Amino acid sequence: MTDAHASTDTQPSGLPVELAGADPNQLAGMVGQLSDAELREVLSDGALRGQVLDEIFRRMGDHFRADKAKGQTVAVHFVITGGPDGAKDTYQASIKDGVCTTSKELTEHPRATITADGVPFLRLVTGGAGGVELFLKGKLKVGGDMMFAASVAGWFAIPGGK
Repeated sequence: MTDAHASTDTQPSGLPVELAGADPNQLAGMVGQLSDAELREVLSDGALRGQVLDEIFRRMGDHFRADKAKGQTVAVHFVITGGPDGAKDTYQASIKDGVCTTSKELTEHPRATITADGVPFLRLVTGGAGGVELFLKGKLKVGGDMMFAASVAGWFAIPGGK
């Protein structure tokens, strides 16, 4: 999913100014090169944080591997903590008929709720850290069906940053 017209301009954080046009693997690579402190700085800016998280969830359907989630009709809630002034961002991923859609509205009862601070979450979705590793370190919490939650990551092609 490359966009030949993607902007090469970057912000002081090193992230592309226009995230919507950024190649997923390049973006993952950029995130991988930033330290936790630099990512925390990016995520402390309310507008930039919203742009980054919204873009991740907007792309989730593009990276969904329907063959790995056959027959699933389910919702998963994500709670991303550590926002400005302790704010939390919430998103819902709904899987139905082989399609993944996302929303900021939590309208369905989730089979699992995954909670993480922004930095570990970015590491998770860009392939820089695994869910089990983050869970064991206490950086990712799961509410609801833990066995189910462990299988969810396998439903998505996670950009490798290479």
